[in-house]
Amino acid sequence: MLSKALVSLFLATLTLSIRADGSEGKSTPVSESFTRDLTPYAQEFQFKKGQASGSAWTGLLKKIQDADALIIGEDHGFHEIASLVEAMTPTLAEYGYRHFVIEVDPVTAKLVEKMIATSDTKAVEQHLKNYPYSLPFFTQREEYAIAQSFYKRLTGEHSDVIWGLDQIFLFQAGFVLEELASQAKEPRVLRQLAERTKKMDSDYFANRKSKTPRNDVSPGIFALQPDDFRTIRAQLNAGPALEVLDHLQLSLEIYRGQSGDSLYSNTTREEFMKSQFDSHLRGREKSWAKFFLKFGLGHAEQGRNNLDVAPLGGHIRELAKFLQKKVLSVAIIPGLSSKSADLFGQTQTAEELPGFAPIYALAKSSNPVIIDPVAAMRDPKFRTSFFKQVDASGATSLTNRFLSFDAIIIIPQASPSHSFAGTP
Repeated sequence: MLSKALVSLFLATLTLSIRADGSEGKSTPVSESFTRDLTPYAQEFQFKKGQASGSAWTGLLKKIQDADALIIGEDHGFHEIASLVEAMTPTLAEYGYRHFVIEVDPVTAKLVEKMIATSDTKAVEQHLKNYPYSLPFFTQREEYAIAQSFYKRLTGEHSDVIWGLDQIFLFQAGFVLEELASQAKEPRVLRQLAERTKKMDSDYFANRKSKTPRNDVSPGIFALQPDDFRTIRAQLNAGPALEVLDHLQLSLEIYRGQSGDSLYSNTTREEFMKSQFDSHLRGREKSWAKFFLKFGLGHAEQGRNNLDVAPLGGHIRELAKFLQKKVLSVAIIPGLSSKSADLFGQTQTAEELPGFAPIYALAKSSNPVIIDPVAAMRDPKFRTSFFKQVDASGATSLTNRFLSFDAIIIIPQASPSHSFAGTP
């Protein structure tokens, strides 16, 4: 049965398992010299009511202006992290960024772009009423506000603004099947499958709220069997519709893998995202349009992440280097006194993120702080402290994480994101 793996499946789907080295829930000892020698490369800035200011913030915006692409790696579910990204959108739009790359599938990306073109939130609220929890992260007001703020500031052509690279989300299968039904030879066949998956999703949500939840209730996507996919395939003509079907089938394969061969599952997911990014870039190599990407930390890294997978962030940087384009990578993480909201709006306390454990002490007040790892690693004194810390911790996550980003922002006291009204 898949049911026992569903909770961990959700967490892996939403965060790419950002804990590493078996250190979840453990505190990593930090040498005094590491903190002392890194302090000159950490600067506070002010952030209140969605507005950021200060020389450190101004310096970061200048780097964003000068870059050809911005990669943001975050810890999900925090109000202030998303609000800080929203505060970047005026600069992004003003200095030629044309695309926002998000952690959803290509079909959902088109839906999001259609919804954010309106001036309110009625469209997204209606979608979430029809398909509860189906928009990963966009169940939260802050995520929607980022996309809407960026979109409304763009000038000129407003098409292909939102790029989606990820798998089809667990609770979006019913919507995707209904979209495919409009292109089917016999729409009734696909609509029946869509209704079946939606009914199972509804049962799953009801079971979650039960005082005595059962362990054998799964989201509707797991009801889709090989015969169902053969039936759907026979209903569709070659072209984009079959590509979406292949995407749905691959997404189910990725989810099933989370309860078995997780390395294969995570590798398949990451390679799919790379291929989707390449498809957007193809034909635009010479006319590069600036974009910014906001994904979980594990996807935004370089090298190999904690799941032993070569992540999307490194792939993008390699392509950009080949094309002589400049990429800026920024990590935004919460302090240890922070609280987040998960997909279902439940509050969770922030945990120490391995690889970043030695830098929490740099957040010495309630103000956010920006750390410059690149400048710090040019300092021989800090380099010595850095590698001593790596040796002392016995973990590779510090090297992977710290060296993956051009800037690391700590928000000391982040609060949970807010779900849309009416979300079950």
